[in-house]
Amino acid sequence: MTVFITLFIPLVGTSLGAAMVFLLKNKISDRTKNRFSALPPEL
Repeated sequence: MTVFITLFIPLVGTSLGAAMVFLLKNKISDRTKNRFSALPPEL
């Protein structure tokens, strides 16, 4: 059971994060887009 929870928590967090990015990608303001476009591509 412990192994299941250990693997389940990061999987749920990653899935929720990806879903939020997918759903909110059109709602990000231009100011925020400009800030992230200035970051080096290695990040």
